[in-house]
Amino acid sequence: MKLYYRILLSYLCVCLIPLSLSLFTIAKLEKNVQQTILEDHEGIVETIQQSIDQRIENVSKTISILSQETLVDDLGKKNEFTIEDMLESCKLVSSLGSVSNQQDAVTSYFCYFFKSGKLVSNSRTYSREVLDLFALRMNFDLDVLLDAFDQQKYISGIQIVYNLDGVPYALVLQNQYSDDYKEKQSCIGQLMNLSSILNIWDGETSEVFLMDRDGAFIYGSENAEQAILRIENLEENGEVTLDGQRYLYFVYPSSVSELTYGFLTDREVYYEGIYALRKQMVIELVAYFLIGVLFSVLWSRKTWSPFQNIVEFMHKHGEKDIEISSVESLTRAISNFAGEKESLENRLYLEREQKRSQYIGRYLTGLSRDSSILSQYIEDGQTYHMLMFCIIHPENSEFFQNVPQEKYMETMDMLYFAVCNILEEVLLETRNGVCIRMENSIVMIVQDEEGSELQTTEINRAIKLTEKALNLKVLGYVSPAYDQLTYAPQGWELVQRAHHGDEFWQKDRDDTAKVVQLEPQPDGYGGFINRLEQFSGYLDNKNLERAKDCLTQILQCDLVETGLPYELVHSRFNLLVELMAIQLPEKERNVVVRQMLRQTSMDKMSRELKKCFEMLCSQETEEIPVDKGDQLAYSVQTYVRENYQNAALNASMIADYLHMNLSTLSRRYKNVAGRGVLDEIHMVRLSFAKELLKDGLTVRETAEKVGYLETRSMVRAFKRYEGITPSEYQEKNKTEK
Repeated sequence: MKLYYRILLSYLCVCLIPLSLSLFTIAKLEKNVQQTILEDHEGIVETIQQSIDQRIENVSKTISILSQETLVDDLGKKNEFTIEDMLESCKLVSSLGSVSNQQDAVTSYFCYFFKSGKLVSNSRTYSREVLDLFALRMNFDLDVLLDAFDQQKYISGIQIVYNLDGVPYALVLQNQYSDDYKEKQSCIGQLMNLSSILNIWDGETSEVFLMDRDGAFIYGSENAEQAILRIENLEENGEVTLDGQRYLYFVYPSSVSELTYGFLTDREVYYEGIYALRKQMVIELVAYFLIGVLFSVLWSRKTWSPFQNIVEFMHKHGEKDIEISSVESLTRAISNFAGEKESLENRLYLEREQKRSQYIGRYLTGLSRDSSILSQYIEDGQTYHMLMFCIIHPENSEFFQNVPQEKYMETMDMLYFAVCNILEEVLLETRNGVCIRMENSIVMIVQDEEGSELQTTEINRAIKLTEKALNLKVLGYVSPAYDQLTYAPQGWELVQRAHHGDEFWQKDRDDTAKVVQLEPQPDGYGGFINRLEQFSGYLDNKNLERAKDCLTQILQCDLVETGLPYELVHSRFNLLVELMAIQLPEKERNVVVRQMLRQTSMDKMSRELKKCFEMLCSQETEEIPVDKGDQLAYSVQTYVRENYQNAALNASMIADYLHMNLSTLSRRYKNVAGRGVLDEIHMVRLSFAKELLKDGLTVRETAEKVGYLETRSMVRAFKRYEGITPSEYQEKNKTEK
């Protein structure tokens, strides 16, 4: 009997001790699950912060690029705009409109000139007397905008302003000062609707709010505003009670502005899943303890049941195929699950590297004035150089053979990583410095070692080793020597401009590093304005021969053979584009202008200018096949040319427009023109389709633009009237070129 009690006691110990341990494990598991949910919601706030900060950074970068245009500096010095200045401001309107169309959540880009009181937006130029029209269009009080312009004391900054409806906007501004920095000449800015961005994160039991670093409320509901007043520490997450109901709040400061983002959610809804899980686990444990005491021997294996929750947890977090058949297999599964810690550390390392590149990149591009990030890698006061390396056509290398499209970016990142490693090993082996990736280039800041200056031979050696190891073509640029960290942005701008200039002029480069020197910028336009005015006059008077000679002279004297910086050549090219686009029909103008402004090299620009001029000449010399004296035929053809893009255009629509019977119209038009109304519609559409196909549009895109509902309809018409298919026409046109 004594032995029986001992056996029974041993079985009870075998049963109850693991169950007791299971209780501890479940309590720990509940805590881990709760922590995971907390981290997920904190991630929501971080995602909101990153989303808006990225938008602000993109806008700030765009504004910084626009502010570097010499046109902004020239117009900012004017007390009054002349006719020539108004012509120049049209270019700025076009630039602002272009960047405004490329970015979402942007209300308007604009540039305000303090001396003249002019304001140039992405749609037009406003004089001082009609600035209230701009404010009314933006739904703002004019005094609010003007006060914001005056209050911006630093070169760049972000302000929160409210429109007439009380909606908060982020006003991103960058000032341009006079040469002596005593007065502001102009400011370039943009308004971003914060409400339209933030309200997409609001839910039934959660909401987003926005405040400044001092805790002042900016955006959110009344509930969120009350919560902010009761939060004691605005820099930490926690709980707050409102009207007897408990809420959890999460805050995350912006990295680019004085804003703080917050997320408020109902605590009961937030934890209801955990409460249900805990209740279920407690019920199960009570049952297991009772069964363990009564049937300790038969049901000892039930000790494993509480651990089933751990298996489910691992299933939910990536271990889909795990199978637990014994204690040993459970041990291996937990070990493998814990092994993911190393992968997480690697991801964190990559994130830190990306943040480092972002911080340095923001300083080099002028978005940040804090040079302390560079002091971790180079000594201030000692000589250093800015290096830039570019990979030429990496997509043609062996790395991208048989690589699917979805793996393209990943392969590109691996290639840049390999190039960075080789360059660092050669150039930073005995020197201080840092190597980062910025867009499609590799940027290095290399400090001279004591007693030895960085030589171009060392840079060339690094380029040769990289090309030999990876079978790539690499270009290198090196700036002059600097000894202060504050000169780093100047060095970056210098090597970047040298690279862009080589691309624009399509200069051949050998395998040696190019030492970049600061070149003086030519002032003014020289005789370009006079030649431009002559060209405009010839176009207005339909004197195409003189206009052609003048265009040839402009290409030779002012664009192709000038050797000017590519920024100035681009500006002149844009003026010519605007001048010729005015002469084109409205329906063709946008297509032609977009095609011309996409060109990135001097050769392509010249070809597009000549092609546009040929189009002007063909329109001036194009003869309508029917005598204009026949009013009916002229009316039909004019209506077809104005409405050919309308897919519903047919003979009945034209008859209704002319208030005629359909059969009468068809008979009379065929007698005069020698072809039917439907033939006229097809022929006009195909004439425009040919030009679009020459510009490189696909058959489907062309069919949509010229009024065909289906691609095959245009193909049939093309074969009927031209004798070939659109694809064959494109191929024939390429061969002739």
